Amino acid sequence: MQKPKTKPTPKTKPTTKYIYSNPRPKVAHNKNYPIVYGTGAYDFKRHHVAEYPLDLSATRPEAKSADSKPGSTTLASSITLSEIQRDRLTKIASANWLKTTTSAVADGGDVEAEGEEKRAFDAELVKKIYETELKVKEGRKTVPLQRVMILEVSQYLENYLWPNFDPETATFEHVMSMILMINEKFRENVAAWSCFYDQKGVFKRFLDRVLHLKEGRELSIAEKTNYLVFMINAFQSLEDEMVSQTVLKLASFESWHSLSYGRFQMELCLNNKLIKKWRKTIKKEAEEATKRGEVFNPSTSLEVRFLRNFTEEFLDVLDFKVFPQKSSANEDEIDDAAVLYCERFMEFLIDLLSQLPTRRYLRPLVADVAVVAKCHLSALYRHEKGKLFAQLVDLLQFYERFEINDYYGTQLTDDEVVRSHYERFQAFQLLAFKKIPKLRELALSNVGAIHKRADLSKQLSVLSPEELKDLVCCKLKLVSAEDPWSERVDFLIEVMVSFFERQQSQKEAINALPLYPNEQIMWDESVVPSINYSGEGCLALPKLNLQFLTLHDYLLRNFNLFRLESTYEIREDIQEATPHLLSIH
Repeated sequence: MQKPKTKPTPKTKPTTKYIYSNPRPKVAHNKNYPIVYGTGAYDFKRHHVAEYPLDLSATRPEAKSADSKPGSTTLASSITLSEIQRDRLTKIASANWLKTTTSAVADGGDVEAEGEEKRAFDAELVKKIYETELKVKEGRKTVPLQRVMILEVSQYLENYLWPNFDPETATFEHVMSMILMINEKFRENVAAWSCFYDQKGVFKRFLDRVLHLKEGRELSIAEKTNYLVFMINAFQSLEDEMVSQTVLKLASFESWHSLSYGRFQMELCLNNKLIKKWRKTIKKEAEEATKRGEVFNPSTSLEVRFLRNFTEEFLDVLDFKVFPQKSSANEDEIDDAAVLYCERFMEFLIDLLSQLPTRRYLRPLVADVAVVAKCHLSALYRHEKGKLFAQLVDLLQFYERFEINDYYGTQLTDDEVVRSHYERFQAFQLLAFKKIPKLRELALSNVGAIHKRADLSKQLSVLSPEELKDLVCCKLKLVSAEDPWSERVDFLIEVMVSFFERQQSQKEAINALPLYPNEQIMWDESVVPSINYSGEGCLALPKLNLQFLTLHDYLLRNFNLFRLESTYEIREDIQEATPHLLSIH
């Protein structure tokens, strides 16, 4: 008897998923040609996103890497409702803080019954959750994103951490857990400060605890980054009076107590009105200290030293933590977590210098420490993995030199910028003519012939290291003589050149831009992120959610973002058209 014919088992297709911007219409397909993804009707009325093949294995738990970078195509940040319900954190939340209700239908109406009574607050539980679920010990990521998302869904901050927060007895883990949950709210673009409005006095003491959190304790690089992200979010919320009352004190006029003596003299001489204001400030602070029965010593105040200590901590990470083994010949050994911290700190300084309330008194501190010059000379700035860091440093330098009067907040015209440059350079030539015989040629030269970087560096190279240090630190007082970097000749020349070289005007820079983007910008994830950007890292892009320095600054930020948005659309069109070209052959 002949056996019935069975249909052959179809071959299993590879587990590849495609993301479509629009539903694919059913079209006839010729079996003689391979399938070309991306075909179909094109809707010109709306933005069309190209189709990217995604490996489903990347979404499995075992394939999720803790070191995946922002902008990658892995979906490690996604989580389903069933996973949330089965997770142990959800069970802990249900037993301790999650407010659940059970609904039943009786006689055609809804009846709600409260869930079981919750347990009392347990500080050890907060510590255990932080140590086992939230703390990251290695890798680029600063938090396990899925664990934080589950805690955010369960309202860990609103129902457990904040109601049981005591400024006097709260542990380090309690404060850090609140910081992480606030950061997650900002990442998800939800209201982060709304739960604190009922107790504004306690919230102010919470911010004080945050400012003193590092005292007597060494934080890991991941904890430092989370702390830094919280400060970024706080300074992005200056429109919230409850937040700005505390954080603006960190960038106030009193912060000039931390400036070096030479830089302090220079800043007061540039604006005589500040001298009178400074005397009033000193008198007021002395009277308040006398009333409290304390010795007046403003240099020891936390508000005075906070940003300078913060900056020095960043420079320490940049010098010693990015490359753990500097003596090793293998420069590929780089700490990704330290790189992320450096990138975030650049974002922090850019935010402070791009808002007038914080820029007015912080820019002298950035110049006094010479942050930009030290970043330019760092190994990370020239390293392959420091590309985003280098772009952020350049953006920081742009805002440090922004054409604005910091005190009055007025836009400087091109003539005012050029006049200021020539006056500064001529004053330097006069000093060189009187005090430094070796620079006689520089003193007698035309400004236009020596104000370029290469020419100025060549003129300064005739000085010995001791003479160069005396010029920069003692005569010009650009940096402090106590700065450890002041012994390096390349650093001193970089500071001099950055201060005296002629800057390209913003109008000239805009007019020099190409009409179409090149391939370097088009596929640069730090400038033009992909559609899967999760917000865990930072980008070298101007922000629109902050205050603007001037109207020109507002227009310039929008112009740059518009150019990059157009670049993104061009890239998507190229990626969609490429498979069509391949199908022709």
